Amino acid sequence: MGNKQGKSSSKGISSEKGEVANIVVGNIYEKFTSENVPITKEVFCRNFFHLSELGLSNSSNVHFASRIFDVLDSDKNGVIDKKEFFSGLALVGKGSPEEKILLTFKAFDKDGSNTISSDELRDMFITAWISGVKILMAQQNKDDFTNDELKQYAEENITPFAIETFYNIDINGDGQLSFEEFKNYASSNPKMVANISDFQTQVSLTL
Repeated sequence: MGNKQGKSSSKGISSEKGEVANIVVGNIYEKFTSENVPITKEVFCRNFFHLSELGLSNSSNVHFASRIFDVLDSDKNGVIDKKEFFSGLALVGKGSPEEKILLTFKAFDKDGSNTISSDELRDMFITAWISGVKILMAQQNKDDFTNDELKQYAEENITPFAIETFYNIDINGDGQLSFEEFKNYASSNPKMVANISDFQTQVSLTL
């Protein structure tokens, strides 16, 4: 009897969390559509910061927003409709860690090969690093670096780390990361260090 009640209670809590997530997504959808125009990539990226309400750690990163848009736009018509918006962002709000890792995996699988190449992993790391450094700069009221300088620094300093990491986690040595290989890495290394001057912080690699 006790076990059955526990299962019922657990389902009730899960259902409540799902309902709360759907309400939050609905509120965010209203903000995305407040301009009374279709949700194109430009509109999506401009409003992407609202996703912080779902706990999205990369909500200030425009490049990350662009990749997420491409994933959510399932029919590839250049516009995210209401169904695509709710199904995709409900996953961000109430999805399991593995589902969120999968969404990140798809976002950076730019060629749709269902694998992550060395270049795609590098882009993921650079995106996360730049996002973290920009947060640090804002916190420290710094504007010492332009976007181009940050990108150049990241490419020079993060690329060797990304290449080394890629070959360490490419277990079967086929030159591509399967989802399982990427998931194993992201599950045990969910964050990376972003630093500037004497300051540093940790940023999430996934949603």
